[in-house]
Amino acid sequence: MRRWGLVLLLAGTWAAKAPLTAQQKQAAQKDDQTGFEAITALHRQMDDDMSGSVDLAESSDFVREELKVEEKDSAKWGSENFHVDNDEQISVDDLWTRWLGAKERNWTSEDVITWLTVAVELPQYVEAFTRNA
Repeated sequence: MRRWGLVLLLAGTWAAKAPLTAQQKQAAQKDDQTGFEAITALHRQMDDDMSGSVDLAESSDFVREELKVEEKDSAKWGSENFHVDNDEQISVDDLWTRWLGAKERNWTSEDVITWLTVAVELPQYVEAFTRNA
C-alpha cells in the first residue's frame, strides 16, 4: 500500500460493524500479510517520535506534509479521519481494524481509477496509479 492506500484509508467509509475479535484480526493478518505490513509501515512513517502510537499532531503533520492537504481541505481529508471516538492515539491495531472494515479494501484497480477521476477529481494521477498498482 503506497500513498493510494493511505488516501483510501482517509477517504474510506467506516460502516458500523461488530468489533472484530483478536482471533479475527490475527486470521486477517495471516491471510493478508502484505496488507498488514503496509499498514505497519504507514504507522511507522506517521509515528515521528517512535512512541508506538500516533498522536493528533503527528497525524496532522503527516496529512499536511505527505499528502499535501491544504488547510481549506482539512475537514474532508484531515487527520481527524484517523482519530475516532475522541481517541488521540492511533496504534497499528487501530489502523488495521479500520482497514479491515473498509469497503475500499476490496476495490479493484478499476474502482480506484473511477474514484480518482469521479469522486476526488484527480485524473492526473490515474497514470501514476496504473503504473504503480
